[in-house]
Amino acid sequence: MAWQVFTGRAPYEAELAAAASANLLEAAGMLKAHLCGLQGKRPSVAALVERGVPPGVVALVEACWAPVQASRPSMAEVQHALETAAAAAAAGGSSAAPPPIVPPAVALQDAAQLPAVPAAAPVPARAPARVVTRGWSATAVLHGHSSNVYSLALLSGGRLASGGEDWDGSVRLWDVGRGGEATAVLKGHGGSVRTLAALPDGRRLAAGVWTSNDVGKIVVWDTGVVPPTKHKTIDCGSGVQALAVLSDGRLAACCVDCYVRLVDVGAGAVTAKLEGHTNVVAALAALPDGTLASGSWDATVRLWNVDARVCIATLEGHTTDVVALAVVVDGRLASGSWDKTVRLWDVATRACVGVLEGHVREVFALAALPDGRLASGSSDNTIRVWDTRRPVDACAATAAEAGSEVARVTPVVPVAVLEGHIDWIRALQPVPGGRLASGSADNTVRLWRLPALPPKLALPC
Repeated sequence: MAWQVFTGRAPYEAELAAAASANLLEAAGMLKAHLCGLQGKRPSVAALVERGVPPGVVALVEACWAPVQASRPSMAEVQHALETAAAAAAAGGSSAAPPPIVPPAVALQDAAQLPAVPAAAPVPARAPARVVTRGWSATAVLHGHSSNVYSLALLSGGRLASGGEDWDGSVRLWDVGRGGEATAVLKGHGGSVRTLAALPDGRRLAAGVWTSNDVGKIVVWDTGVVPPTKHKTIDCGSGVQALAVLSDGRLAACCVDCYVRLVDVGAGAVTAKLEGHTNVVAALAALPDGTLASGSWDATVRLWNVDARVCIATLEGHTTDVVALAVVVDGRLASGSWDKTVRLWDVATRACVGVLEGHVREVFALAALPDGRLASGSSDNTIRVWDTRRPVDACAATAAEAGSEVARVTPVVPVAVLEGHIDWIRALQPVPGGRLASGSADNTVRLWRLPALPPKLALPC
């Protein structure tokens, strides 16, 4: 029935007409009886396929029947899947149609001002196709923190964790699938929660703490029980600024004393220190090949072989503090700095391959989006969304066929500017349903519905 609403198609039109129902409510009841039988059981997959429901929507329906609640898709994910299938059906195909083009640098405010998804083209001999946007897909503002929100992390089941400088050192859990409903408050950290990391099992949450006297620790919570319980506390000896989960399950923690620490969560202990930075280490990112990247107030990014415990490269180019790192989907490294720029690095060649300019104040946060874009948050109170996908390069393909190499320098421009926070953006986190969460010094967390992904840039030859 949801497929019918989203597409304007009526797969059971003939049956409803034959029933000659008196009103819409009676018609819905007849349709349910026809689909599910008198006992109200679920329709068979075969019945859905027979009536022309696309395979992607059939798979979505089956996912909604998963016996475990956490395995079922969120309402935002359901809407996105239905919108994509509706667009494909309107175009006469079975796969997703190309997304609509969004003009560069669209300034977005709050949910009411976000562009609606364009309606699909009419289907011949049917009612005009339409897309319905429900309230659960709108941008939400989550209140509850009493001070700066410094950190965000995504747990299993679409739960979002946020931490900051609250007087009681609390971390809050939100149900993103329900529009940001508060589900729990984790207290007792004894300091500012500067960073959060979800451990590989999806239920344990590590909180990096920095106290007023520069003492630091990692508090590990088990969020898979109700209420969540404190699982372990690990002494780090210095204020923790950032955490990263390594491929083997260990944690890396960077601290204000210029060291990067390697932490065995199971043993509850720091097992090694990585030394090289000459100022506070403020950011970490784990690369796909197992390399660890660290960003520092000394204006450099260092790459580490964590097994050998040695620095294998130093990336230079920023003119002041590097405070944010992220790995985009193709493996390139992004670094954000107080010099107002974001740099893209080819890790293999150690070369800077792009400088993203547009923020008018310091860049404090980065998040790589699953579709290849990059989000950056700044003390200019805005979030910029950049299309960092590699462009289609006809010249490079031609040159490769000829056995030569052509170096291409391409600009990266923001495809959207998100405005709404009234103070610095300190944390960013992608969340299910194609949305983005942001934490700010205005004491709030916001959930943003992002604009559609534009087609890849094609470089002229």
